[in-house]
Amino acid sequence: MGQRQQIFIRVKNPMRNEEFLKNVQSCCSDKKEVARAKRFFGNKKYSILALHNQWLYGLSSVSLLINIMNEVKNAKGEYHPFSLDFNNPPHPKDIRTGDKIDGYIETVLGLIDNQHNSNIADMTGRFGSLKSYFMNEECYDKNGEKKYQDVRENFFYVDNNDGILIVDTITQKYCYMNIEGDSTVEKLPRYKPVSALEYVSAYYPSKKEHLGNTDITDENKTLQEIYEELQENKPIYEFVRKLTESFKLLTEKELIAIAPKTFKEIYQTA
Repeated sequence: MGQRQQIFIRVKNPMRNEEFLKNVQSCCSDKKEVARAKRFFGNKKYSILALHNQWLYGLSSVSLLINIMNEVKNAKGEYHPFSLDFNNPPHPKDIRTGDKIDGYIETVLGLIDNQHNSNIADMTGRFGSLKSYFMNEECYDKNGEKKYQDVRENFFYVDNNDGILIVDTITQKYCYMNIEGDSTVEKLPRYKPVSALEYVSAYYPSKKEHLGNTDITDENKTLQEIYEELQENKPIYEFVRKLTESFKLLTEKELIAIAPKTFKEIYQTA
């Protein structure tokens, strides 16, 4: 069981920075850490950070988006993992067993995965750690051999219920997307980039047009009950609108540039 969602974040690949490589090697002398870093970040100009969350949807997901976008906006210097100047990965919590990729993972999750806004919690969102985890190395076995398709190349190669979230730290844009989920997200059009407001409105409709193709009357609710629910959800709509209205939305063309193997065929044949 779960309400699974995946998050894909494009960052500048630090492996192209010699200073970053030196810092990675400082924690390990047998080159295993460098090999791991190459698997984790890849060899292209940009890297995709792929995360999975077993229980993330609606307002809780938007709270994670807000964390990410705020960190992206304020990222500066060599230590912040979303900064274009990043080159100094932190040490892991346990330097006896971990390496600097572990330190990087811990830092990213610490920045984006904790939700401490009590207003979000009061409006049905989760409070505290959202408990995401990285998928960047899942396609490799313990020997570093690639065994199956990498989700960073195909964003749809995932176990998904509640859509995906894509954030680009380069352009500082984002989008949500329904990829044929099996939950409330199906109210949204498939494979179309949508805003946080559109996404959250599928879960907490505040207007009649938000009811989508899975009409709320299917749940045997009276018109009065429908009206009352729409009214109750209006504060959520306004809350999300105010917090996300400055965030810019990714276009289909930009999505092709981020993940061509995922989006090129969908958008160029549409």
